[in-house]
Amino acid sequence: MELQSARQERLVSRWRFLEDEADPACVLTRSMEVLYLNAAARTLVPLRWFGCRCWEIFPVGEESCVSRCPAVKAVNKSEDIVYCEETLYSKEDGSPIRVGVAVIPLSSDGREEEKALLLIRPKAAGSIEADFQRSLLERAEVLRASLVVWPADRSPRKRSKRASSNSIR
Repeated sequence: MELQSARQERLVSRWRFLEDEADPACVLTRSMEVLYLNAAARTLVPLRWFGCRCWEIFPVGEESCVSRCPAVKAVNKSEDIVYCEETLYSKEDGSPIRVGVAVIPLSSDGREEEKALLLIRPKAAGSIEADFQRSLLERAEVLRASLVVWPADRSPRKRSKRASSNSIR
């Protein structure tokens, strides 16, 4: 249990900056195990989520979603940010919640266990699809650009505002 706790502590210190995100954010391994959830994402899942696969903790309609899930394919095969949609179900009353998901690939060198960052945004009724998708993907691009190459201690750092603004054109 201590090993799991030490691993969790390392991951929390690495990804703590995601607590500032208003949208739910989830860091996953290649096999879709959840390594980190920000506060907004933790409101959607059970208390025991660490190491579970995303479809085991997010209230999806069916467990077979893994066989058709574009996020699973994107986590394992894409180097680009990918947009997909999913229906989650409210923990309170079971009502459906349509969400857009931006899958942000992380390290492609195979050395890190963190493979992707999911940015999840509920779709408001009456929202214009193109605007919603563009807004989520723009936020995902900004978030991705704010990460720097991980130093020897393996902790991602947010770039300074100066460095971030120079990299986005």
